[in-house]
Amino acid sequence: MSYPSISAEALDQIGAARAEGQNPDITPAVRWIGPEPAVDLQPLSTASVELAEQLKAFGARPDKNDKDRFEGESSPSVFQALAHLPVEALDDPGFWRWVSVTELWWLAMWREIQSFRKGWESFRIYVDGKRFSECVALRMFLRGQLMTEAGDPSLAGAVSDGTDFWRSHILRVKTSYQPLVAAGLVRQQVASRMMVEELRDYAKRLNRLSSNVLLDMYDRAEAEALLRELRV
Repeated sequence: MSYPSISAEALDQIGAARAEGQNPDITPAVRWIGPEPAVDLQPLSTASVELAEQLKAFGARPDKNDKDRFEGESSPSVFQALAHLPVEALDDPGFWRWVSVTELWWLAMWREIQSFRKGWESFRIYVDGKRFSECVALRMFLRGQLMTEAGDPSLAGAVSDGTDFWRSHILRVKTSYQPLVAAGLVRQQVASRMMVEELRDYAKRLNRLSSNVLLDMYDRAEAEALLRELRV
């Protein structure tokens, strides 16, 4: 199946123009990769519309300033909208550039508005699919995938003010490949929140253990028991 992709060079042209208030036609920049038929992208369009409506409702909540909470709560929707795509598309940074400059540009801008206001070079990382823990659309997909595979998608948005928790202690480390361990870590953070230094030390112990033990072989009970033991 064929899927849309945008090069890094084209992304720079589009992004720089948008940062200056322009609305360039991106059609010439899109390359379709793979044999026909094209992948079904309607679920992503539908999810984008639904998330925009949910964001309006989020603006009336007491925790409306917790942008990571909305990102987390929305992540399973992004995953479900794209989970049917072939792995070739999901592994291609160019595909995530396309997602970012089309259906989810508004979401990336809202999420990282401070960087957008500083200019294209500051914002670029959040719409370029090369760095999976930074690109808003891709990190949401992965976050939703992890918690869905762990059996509880709601955990993706369970931690308040969880930006550093998710980027530094789940997505950027081996825990990103261990759904049940990641879910157990989320549950633990919700039940008894660790502050920055405690969480950093705890994560180091977990990462060291991950280098020697196949944690992805643990079931939920085993994973959570291990996480309790590590919290000294």
